[in-house]
Amino acid sequence: MGPGIVRVVAKNPSPLTFKGTNTYLVGSTSLAVIDPGPDDPEHRDAILRAAGGRPITHIIATHAHRDHVGGIARLKSETGAVVAAFPRDPEAGRIALKDSPSGKFFVDYDFQPDVALRGGDTLEGSDWALTAIHTPGHAPDHLCLALAGRPVVFSGDHVMAWNTTVVAPPEGRMADYVASLELLLDRQDDVFLPGHGGRINDPQRTVKAYLLHRRWREKSPLDALAGGADYSSYCSRDLPGPRPADAPGGDAFRPGARRILDREGSGRLRSAFDAGRRPFADLSFALLAARSGSGTDASNRVTICFSSVRTRSAFRPKSNGA
Repeated sequence: MGPGIVRVVAKNPSPLTFKGTNTYLVGSTSLAVIDPGPDDPEHRDAILRAAGGRPITHIIATHAHRDHVGGIARLKSETGAVVAAFPRDPEAGRIALKDSPSGKFFVDYDFQPDVALRGGDTLEGSDWALTAIHTPGHAPDHLCLALAGRPVVFSGDHVMAWNTTVVAPPEGRMADYVASLELLLDRQDDVFLPGHGGRINDPQRTVKAYLLHRRWREKSPLDALAGGADYSSYCSRDLPGPRPADAPGGDAFRPGARRILDREGSGRLRSAFDAGRRPFADLSFALLAARSGSGTDASNRVTICFSSVRTRSAFRPKSNGA
């Protein structure tokens, strides 16, 4: 990975984690561990072997998804390290659990760090320093970490080489994700080291490609609805599951759809909705249909309706693929 950076890949491959969660050890004399991964004794032993007897003084989480923070408690017990992360809002977690009970299998809503790490804050060790960049979207507490003195960013699940990021409500918010991508455009980094998959060797080009990808996905429903499509002809094309047999329409459903747009839509979508453009009566139906059902299924329908998590080959970034 480069001087003073070691990667250990957890053995938790899946369609969402690719080959597994990347854990990074940063430093040469004292170490910071970024994303200890799942609670797996074999992976924890691999981290300690990679440390080679050097003290692990800090454990940093890019976000509180279980494939990144599950192993923190036991690693902290083994090392006495201080845990740093962006602090989650417990009340928001309770609301999220109510909306999507299955979220607890993926998100540790009870996770609280020893040290609150917010955007712009810097953690320092004996021979390393990491500055937090708050990048919500995939998760409200997501952080990227810039390595001081080197053009390297640990990008977590915000920007990855193998696929675009899953942005699934209520945990994810597309408007935040796009804004967080734009936040990285002005940086001059050489490498992103993501939470899953290989290193990204042309990060600014990748960020631009992902922004284009999201805008293209946003344009798709707008074009379809402008052409006269309703929820059944647009959303049913991509979304499995039952559709309401008698979906009502009209302005009575605009407030509910507007609330969804507040959470999931970009400024352009919200502005067009508020201006009363004709397709948005149908968009109300589409959103309400997408939300039919309950829990994760409903959340995934909204997400898929606005943005596919699949990346087309034209948008794949340069990576070593490891």
